[in-house]
Amino acid sequence: MLNQRKTLQLYILIEIGLIASYRVVEYAYPSSGVHFWKDVFYLVPLSFGIFAVYYSYNIRCKKQNCNAKQVFRGWSIFDLAWPNSKCYRCGEDLNK
Repeated sequence: MLNQRKTLQLYILIEIGLIASYRVVEYAYPSSGVHFWKDVFYLVPLSFGIFAVYYSYNIRCKKQNCNAKQVFRGWSIFDLAWPNSKCYRCGEDLNK
């Protein structure tokens, strides 16, 4: 079973692959009438990226009193961190 850190890393790798496929399609068909395929290869990475951000925002401590966010820890861009196997605030195991 994947823990939350590995799952988030997998989602980011999938997102990079989807963006790369969009760039390949955009480069291969620069001005032809293949706008539908360009739109699909644009919308799929965009929607998957929104899902990945939503997933990372919802990684929280399962302890009732703590409920601390594990990736977006504060309002600053410098407060981002990879989730660990234990909560950074209370030490509760997140993989239960």
